[in-house]
Amino acid sequence: MYYSYSKINRMDSVYGTVVGGDKNKGVYIRLDNGEMAFADFGFLPNGTTVLCTYLKSANRHYPNAKVEVDSVVFTDKMIA
Repeated sequence: MYYSYSKINRMDSVYGTVVGGDKNKGVYIRLDNGEMAFADFGFLPNGTTVLCTYLKSANRHYPNAKVEVDSVVFTDKMIA
C-alpha cells in the first residue's frame, strides 16, 4: 500500500527521489513525505525516482530510515 502522508508503517511501499550517495555504500533517498532514508543499493544518479519498501524508521542512533529499493521508476539517464 502506498502512502503519501507522514504515517508510514514497516513494509509499506513508498516513492522517493535519490539525493546522494556513492557506489560503495548506498544511496540516500528523500521519501515523498519528506523523510530521509538510506538504501544499500548500487549507484543511482541524483534525481532518480524509485519505489521502495520501508524497513525501519529513524531513531537516535540512525538518523535516516532504512528502505530497500524495489524498482527504478525514472531516471534522467534513460532519456538519451
